[in-house]
Amino acid sequence: MQRYLSHLKKKIKKYQRLYYVFGKSEIPDFEYDLMVQRLNNIEKNSAKQIHIVSDLKSGSNLVKHHSPMLSLRNTFHEDECLRFYRKVLKILNKKNEEIHFCCELKVDGLAVNLIYKNGRLHSASTRGNSILGEDIFSNVCRLKDIPLLIQDEHGYIPDLMEVRGEIFMKFKKFKDFNKHMKQMNGRTFSNPRSAAVGLIRKTCQKNLIKRFLNFFSYGFGVIKYNGLAKFYKDQFKSLILLKSWNFPIIENVKLCSSADEILEYYKIACDIRNQLCYGVDGIVIKVDSAIYQKILGYTSYAPKWSIAFKFPIQKKTTTLVDVIFQIGKTGTITPIAKINTISFNGIQFSRVTLHNMNFIKKLGIKIGDEIIVGISGDVIPKIIEKISSSTRQYSKEIISPKCCPSCYSSVHLEKNGKIRCMGGIVCDSQRESMINHFVSKKAMNIIGIGKVMVKNLVKKNIVRNPVDLYHLKCSSLLKIDRMTERSAKKIICSIEQSKNTTLDRFLYSLGIQGVGQVLSRTIANNFDYYRLFLRFSEGKCSFSDSSVKIGKSAASRIVSFFRIRSNREMFISLRKILNF
Repeated sequence: MQRYLSHLKKKIKKYQRLYYVFGKSEIPDFEYDLMVQRLNNIEKNSAKQIHIVSDLKSGSNLVKHHSPMLSLRNTFHEDECLRFYRKVLKILNKKNEEIHFCCELKVDGLAVNLIYKNGRLHSASTRGNSILGEDIFSNVCRLKDIPLLIQDEHGYIPDLMEVRGEIFMKFKKFKDFNKHMKQMNGRTFSNPRSAAVGLIRKTCQKNLIKRFLNFFSYGFGVIKYNGLAKFYKDQFKSLILLKSWNFPIIENVKLCSSADEILEYYKIACDIRNQLCYGVDGIVIKVDSAIYQKILGYTSYAPKWSIAFKFPIQKKTTTLVDVIFQIGKTGTITPIAKINTISFNGIQFSRVTLHNMNFIKKLGIKIGDEIIVGISGDVIPKIIEKISSSTRQYSKEIISPKCCPSCYSSVHLEKNGKIRCMGGIVCDSQRESMINHFVSKKAMNIIGIGKVMVKNLVKKNIVRNPVDLYHLKCSSLLKIDRMTERSAKKIICSIEQSKNTTLDRFLYSLGIQGVGQVLSRTIANNFDYYRLFLRFSEGKCSFSDSSVKIGKSAASRIVSFFRIRSNREMFISLRKILNF
């Protein structure tokens, strides 16, 4: 049980970091919430309860909230929603008095805290760890939905005020944003939330922020007037006040006074969600009265007077038309399903990942089968199951490739169902992925070399590995179609500038599987770990010698990487070229 508990915690922590820090969702919301619920059930009688999630990015400037900015408890089930309702009535014990609940649509965006002093916007931050948030003030100032100065016709302006809300991206703007990023050879995003999170954290995209992002406010934190804290009677009136101060608020807010009314509101929200121009992933139910909220109180991570009732997973039926195999930078070959185009929330999908051969075997799917594709919380679609009666005579088995579809080298099928190309740097697809990773912003940050450029450089055999980038001349780049002399000079200049880097960036740029930014930083900041890494690169350290210090999985992958002679030679050459 202890081993299972440790594994469950690691998985939850991983998905929390991906969602809150990087704005990425690898699994549907309901799967994540089930894991959290499982952990809470196991630890029910223990002092160790689920930790507050944090969206803090290491190295960011921090802002302290004047009042804690907590998360919400989530549920996907009607009976849990009713349990929350009955518990509120039991604690308040108001038999003869109606208790109102303010029901609002839950926007799928980035939660932010805005601090106003004497009516002027003073700071803006993310939720963070509920006490400290990441400073995003300079970018938030560009959002046209957020007033920089509050004016009140009655002259009521608080000395200090926290306004809470969500920054989000509308569906049409999301399409236009990804189109713009493709044209600029920039990173595209899988869903509007991750795009909003990525954009609000970029310091050099202020015009894009103004053009593509929106904001809804949903309430207050602390409000001080004449130095004294003031509370409003109810949530609904708070929203009316926010609207009078030119803060946009979510539409379709309703006061409910019974469980039936709340469930009816939820059903209506389910029906209208696909008609909205922005993503909503559920409803938020809040006890309306601030006095009752104070009586009900808080847990360490969420208010007891509020709950998020999430929408169920959206499902659509389509046909599996074909399967292609895509190669990544570490040689992993991933099966991708080509499906008849389906649409979720106005976004069209014609491809869905099949992960690995074990996933295909578990679902029992074949080419030509009808399948059910689901999406929850606007994340990447996932094949849930096949319609069993859809398998026909003409349905084709999905067969694992015998050789790499790119370089025709042999492949290895691992126990976990992953297929791996054994060609290494000989494989053009792996070379492209490796060089794309090497020049990326978080690695060596070489500006001007995008995916199309890398494809051309590899195809024309101008660049075989990252070392070749540092031997490029303008004359070589001018062989690429539509390359101008001015652009070529800028690229050469950026390559020269990248020679002055940091050790952790260099280690990350190598693209070793399992050695991400965090582990690269850990190795770079610890002399013993880096010395061990150098021994790996020289083949002087075995896996068993290192597993305690770096971790079994990471150590195994580093050893495997340096077993390949071309990787060792590349590492030695880059160390001579770069300054760190």
